[in-house]
Amino acid sequence: SLVRSIFRFKKVGFHFPPGTDLRLGELYVMRLIAENALDSAENVYAADIQNGLHVSRPAISQMLNSLEEKGYIRREIDGRDRRRLLLTLTAKGEKIMQVMKGHANRVIAEIISRFGEENTTRLIGLLNRFADISDELKLETLTDPERVTDD
Repeated sequence: SLVRSIFRFKKVGFHFPPGTDLRLGELYVMRLIAENALDSAENVYAADIQNGLHVSRPAISQMLNSLEEKGYIRREIDGRDRRRLLLTLTAKGEKIMQVMKGHANRVIAEIISRFGEENTTRLIGLLNRFADISDELKLETLTDPERVTDD
């Protein structure tokens, strides 16, 4: 069934290299921080990450605390707006991101090799459409709770 398949993917998860102390959500947070370094035109803030991941403020706070304790990120008060925290990768964070990027590229290349490019492209389109429909239903339920029922 669909639900069983979704849970199976969740259980399989992402293949991290041995000895890695990161979780998938933390890796995504670090990727967002890396893409928006202090010297770029766009800095990244905790609120940006919360919106990008679609998770609660406490969940983001927990991930940021964990990443800071592991020595992968640094949080600094924004000099232009003291209410905001700027997030940057440490040297250790940059190094683990390089390791993870190389590993992810190898794993994805192998999956595509075995699954086929055409199947992969079709799957990406289908998964995006599935997510779009799920978002639409969520919005419809929020605006009219009776619209989507258990019938």
